[in-house]
Amino acid sequence: MDKVLITGTTSGLGASLSRVYESDYSVHSISRNKPDCYWDVHRDCDLANLNQVERTIKGACETNYYKYVFLNAGILGQLAESSSLKTSHYKTAFDINVWSNKIIIDELLKTKAAENIICVSSGAASKGYYGWSLYCSTKAAMKQLMSCYSLEYPEVNFLSLAPGLVKTKMQDEIQQYDEKDIPSVKKFKEAYDTMQTPDECAEKIYKHLDSILEKKQDFFDLRNL
Repeated sequence: MDKVLITGTTSGLGASLSRVYESDYSVHSISRNKPDCYWDVHRDCDLANLNQVERTIKGACETNYYKYVFLNAGILGQLAESSSLKTSHYKTAFDINVWSNKIIIDELLKTKAAENIICVSSGAASKGYYGWSLYCSTKAAMKQLMSCYSLEYPEVNFLSLAPGLVKTKMQDEIQQYDEKDIPSVKKFKEAYDTMQTPDECAEKIYKHLDSILEKKQDFFDLRNL
C-alpha cells in the first residue's frame, strides 16, 4: 500500500486529508497534538522547534517512501501593520511556515523518500493584504522555495497548491479581528458562511490532485478547476 505523509493533522484540512486518504493509503501524520481519529503512524512534533522537526523527519524517512507528502501545517500569525511587528514575530512565522518545511523537504530529497511534495499555499503568496505581512511574506517565500526546488530536482513533483477559502481554525482567528483595524478581514467575514469545509476541500484535492500534477505547474489555485 502506498504511503502518504501529512503535517498539521490535528484539525482542519490536515485532518480531512488524512481521513480521505486513509481508505486507499497508509497515512503517516506529523503534528503537535495527536489527532483524534486513526492514522497508521503518528509522530508528535512541534514545528516551531526546528531541532525536533529534524529528528522527526529523519525517523519518518528511515524506512518509508511516500507517494504524496502534504506540507499542510502553518500559522496565520498576528494581523497588524508591519511596522508594529517585531522581528521575533517574523522568526516564529518563518520557523513554522518556511524553515520547518525546508528541513522536511531536504531530508525527503536526501533519502529519496518522496514522489510528490505538495505545499498547501494561498493566494496570499502572490498578493499582499493590509495587516497580513507575516502570513503573506512566509507564503511568498515558501512558494518561491518550492519553485526553485522544482527546477533543481525535476525527478520529484513539487506543487504549491492554493485551496481557496476553507472554514478552518485559521478563518476563526480572522473573524476575531475588527475590520476597522484590519480592513482586509471584511471580505473573509462576508464569505465565512459560504466557505468550503475542510472535508469538501480534501475531497476535491483527492479527486483532482493527479491531474493537477500532470500539468507540471509549480503553483495551482484549486479555484481554477
